[in-house]
Amino acid sequence: RMYILCHGAASTSLGGIIVGNPLGPGDHIGVANALGMTQRYAVTVRTQIVCHFRALDACTIGCLLPHHPAESENVEQIKRLVAADDARQLHLLEAQVAKERLRRREETAFRRHVVAAREFHD
Repeated sequence: RMYILCHGAASTSLGGIIVGNPLGPGDHIGVANALGMTQRYAVTVRTQIVCHFRALDACTIGCLLPHHPAESENVEQIKRLVAADDARQLHLLEAQVAKERLRRREETAFRRHVVAAREFHD
């Protein structure tokens, strides 16, 4: 399913780390899911306030295409674009997660160093 946020605000996370910009009205997730390309979502979405989402699933699109054969080629072209964009976006999000994890490790190491230095001087 593809979910379109109609009202509210949500955040996306990958590996427990918030990534990307907050989602607002008009934003969507799961285009590849709605096109039947995958069943797994790349990110976790958590609402920040009460949200209203609309859903569109692959069955709906699949049922409509036989009635609109001219659109079949458009959907195939969209699938290619979505696949390329999803791969690029996932790479960017994974890089953001790696950077945040490194920052957290450095911060933890620095805190431990400060505690050890204080204990040594006391």
